[in-house]
Amino acid sequence: SPNPALVADLMARAQRGEIHLVRNAQNQGFAAAVNRGAALVRDADLLLLNADTLLPPRTLERLLEAAAGIPRAGTVVPISNSGELTSFPCPNRSNPLPSEADLLAWDRAAAALDLPPQDLINGTAFCMLVTRGCWEAVGGLSLAFGRGYYEDVDLCLRARAAGYRNLCAMNLVVGHAGSRSFAQEKRALVMRNLA
Repeated sequence: SPNPALVADLMARAQRGEIHLVRNAQNQGFAAAVNRGAALVRDADLLLLNADTLLPPRTLERLLEAAAGIPRAGTVVPISNSGELTSFPCPNRSNPLPSEADLLAWDRAAAALDLPPQDLINGTAFCMLVTRGCWEAVGGLSLAFGRGYYEDVDLCLRARAAGYRNLCAMNLVVGHAGSRSFAQEKRALVMRNLA
């Protein structure tokens, strides 16, 4: 990570035994790092989570609950200020990251409505639950996208082709700052990988 504070926090948590930290000697990109981590856990669902997210209470449990009642659930993403198809208030746009208080208010409102999960063509992996069955069926993230962008879309499209469903947990709102890992590189990576 280019964020020294995040690296220091993760290393301290690992030293306290709170997490199992897997470090790569060099940046291998999102897909390779996720695949490496996923290979260490063979019997559980996976949460793909960017470091620039703001999570409301019980995020993981709520994503798991959304998947639990849906036959052939493959991926589950939340509503977000910056989640492409699931962006709020303006879809397909990176809306500004709200304050923590506003985000939690949005999340409480979504939880109170308690709408059922909705099918999507694809989700984005800033915060994505991938069920173990889906992960195994598609073989993980493709390494064809280099350091990043669209490997999550590809995973979702392959999941659909394998008979799995991509869902949005309509009762959960997760904040996402967005574009922190690639900054100026983003446009070039998006244009290359979009093709």
